Amino acid sequence: MLAKLLLLGLIGYTAAVQHFSVKDDKYCLILEADIEGELKWPAGNQTETFKWKLDQTKSTNGSCVGKSAAGLKANSIEIVFLPFDKNATSSTDQPWILTMEFEKADNGTYDVSSWSLQFQPRKGFMHSGQYKKSADASPDFGAVDKNGFKCSDIGLALDHDSVVSLKSVRAVAFASYEKDEFPAGQIYEVCRLDSRTSDIVPIVVGAALAGLVVVVLIAYLVGRARAKRQGYASV
Repeated sequence: MLAKLLLLGLIGYTAAVQHFSVKDDKYCLILEADIEGELKWPAGNQTETFKWKLDQTKSTNGSCVGKSAAGLKANSIEIVFLPFDKNATSSTDQPWILTMEFEKADNGTYDVSSWSLQFQPRKGFMHSGQYKKSADASPDFGAVDKNGFKCSDIGLALDHDSVVSLKSVRAVAFASYEKDEFPAGQIYEVCRLDSRTSDIVPIVVGAALAGLVVVVLIAYLVGRARAKRQGYASV
């Protein structure tokens, strides 16, 4: 029984989609995601790696009326959290800070324009600093006007080939919602990754059905031929 409970707890943890939001007068930014990441740093001639998962959220801050570096309207969110990893120990662990900024263009489209991760030392990880958006990063993370955004997996590239991964994502920015939730009837734009998958699935299913029809037809013809031979033999 204990093993079963532990297994259920692990399943619940691995699928831990968390909810975050930013409010001024109304809620402008809502984000749901299961967030984890991988930090890399040079160590002599090698590269060391530290994997983490966003666990306990300490606080969520942000702005609904900011300006981006390009002078465009911006919504930002700052998540202060304790990461979970195999070396997680006690309350002495210092919180990390994940920030994201969404920028809205004049044509009404918005997307994530910048992000950073501020990290602190932990057991087995004696580093502190801040990794920012990789110079060549261009994630598919945005929508148009009042539409929301959905994606099964998004990678936000950081310095030194590090990454913040967001899974099972739902998000909306530049909204004006009374409640801290996605409204009924919310329209979502789907990322290219999931869009391609949704296009491939019908093709695969169609091919499988076509193959099944061929197999059934061949079986029918073989059975019919055998029946004829048995009929001739009896005569």
